[in-house]
Amino acid sequence: MFNFEIEPAAQRLADAIQFRRMGGGYWFPDTLTDRHAITLSKVCYRPSQCADAVKAQFAGIASVQFNEPPLGQARKS
Repeated sequence: MFNFEIEPAAQRLADAIQFRRMGGGYWFPDTLTDRHAITLSKVCYRPSQCADAVKAQFAGIASVQFNEPPLGQARKS
């Protein structure tokens, strides 16, 4: 990871790593910055369909934020 990528990732780690549902309804890191934040956290992240399983992986390390609606899908009303 380059130095210019560390500062935004560290800030994201301090705030909340963001996730978004993608293929098969699995939660994946929302952006490259979020992937770098996971690398900094030293968590070996395994995508999951269950938000609680994602939270459990980061318990005591970082808070997480789940972004909706899924990519490419409009919010149903």
